[in-house]
Amino acid sequence: MTELANNAVNHQPQYLQIAGQIEQQIRNGELSHGVRLPAVRQLAKDYRVSINTIRSVLDTLEQDDLISRQPRQGTRVNFQPKTQTHYQPFEPFKADPKLAPQAQKWLDASILNGQANGQFINMVLSPELEMFRSFQRHYHKVLLQPSRRGMESSAGYLPLREALCRLYEQRRLNINATQVQITSGCQHAMEHALRVVCEPGDNVAVPTPAFPGYLALLGQLKLNAVEIPMTPAGPDYATLKSVMHNKGNSGDIAALIINPICHNPTGVTISDDYKRDIAKWANTQQIPVIEDDICATLNFSEPQPRPVISYDTDGWCMLVSSISKIVGDSERVGWCLPGRFRDAYMTQVAISQISGPYFRQKALANYLNGSRYASQLRRWRGQMKAFIADASDYLYQELGDKVEITSPSGGYAVWIRLPDHVDVSAVRKQAKQNDCDFLPGEVFSLASRFRNYIRLVLIPPYDDVYAKALKRLTDILKAML
Repeated sequence: MTELANNAVNHQPQYLQIAGQIEQQIRNGELSHGVRLPAVRQLAKDYRVSINTIRSVLDTLEQDDLISRQPRQGTRVNFQPKTQTHYQPFEPFKADPKLAPQAQKWLDASILNGQANGQFINMVLSPELEMFRSFQRHYHKVLLQPSRRGMESSAGYLPLREALCRLYEQRRLNINATQVQITSGCQHAMEHALRVVCEPGDNVAVPTPAFPGYLALLGQLKLNAVEIPMTPAGPDYATLKSVMHNKGNSGDIAALIINPICHNPTGVTISDDYKRDIAKWANTQQIPVIEDDICATLNFSEPQPRPVISYDTDGWCMLVSSISKIVGDSERVGWCLPGRFRDAYMTQVAISQISGPYFRQKALANYLNGSRYASQLRRWRGQMKAFIADASDYLYQELGDKVEITSPSGGYAVWIRLPDHVDVSAVRKQAKQNDCDFLPGEVFSLASRFRNYIRLVLIPPYDDVYAKALKRLTDILKAML
């Protein structure tokens, strides 16, 4: 605890920073239900703050129903996932390399047929949201200002790269602008990372359920996916360790794709110790790790979690991300921190895109450097957290213990397991007819697993449109259950 407290870099009041750290430990399972917290004086000593600060911390956690305080019994963790004893939202299996296909079902549902075909299917933000409108104002100002633009570096607009460095510094990752490459979105950044570190026919480890875009991309690049089972703590530790230490043997992997913070679709954020181990394995085994950091800013608790790359000592970890989950996917501005692969990565991007969108990059830099970004993001995360909680409560009220729903640490997705007898294809057919479509679990893996799972995307505000769509979906599910 002390190290986290000493190193946290955040503009929030100190008591909120500490409350966020403890909340993260509770939601990660590091502090499980019923565990007794140290006494107030001991916590004050551990975090090197006053007793009054700790009292404010505990008040905040108690208001969020994460802890309970009883006379003479101390303070205990009160948070307990809404699960049953048989709860298995993550399906165990053995890693098995397979050639990734085009993930045609995902492309048909999410990309090829447009992105307005269902209330719960795509993580597309409304242009009416506060963060997009602020970005839009900066964009209009940039367009109206006299421009003396010269030839920009192919690495991207320098003030934007510097702004990103300052944001990552708050998450204890110290980099400079020369280590940042701007790209046309996160998927674009991921594609170039794979092209740099892999050759056709190579094996790439991917924890599943996984974002279907990874699987489609691997298929397009003729790479094999080695699926690693997810658990509530992240990728299965023993399996991932074994796969990463298999270098030089048959079936060894050329890279690892990992989404360690607010994982899509499960919402899992892995512990700092686990991140440290992954970075260590990457360096000792010399296996590139490509970290998808796109949802990290959507983590519900403060301070924002450290990325895996912050533990990297020899440059074997790369990080890709974008603004699509906070401003909107239509803007297509992403980035990569390519580590030791910097020269090869930047050369490839320079050849493929020559230069990036100058005005969007300048507008984004102005927004990130402005006074509103941090406060708007904090409010947005609070709205998301409340929305996910309300929608999950509604689903449990309507469907009872017949479904199992993950408790995400952040992001827009909930991962739901339905009873084995439910035909998800039949559910989806009716859902599409009622404008409440979703992604079926089967597209999150190449094998025949997750067939009785669905992913719902829940993006605030929780208005009448969402409420009606959620009711239509639950009515369909109740008839199937």
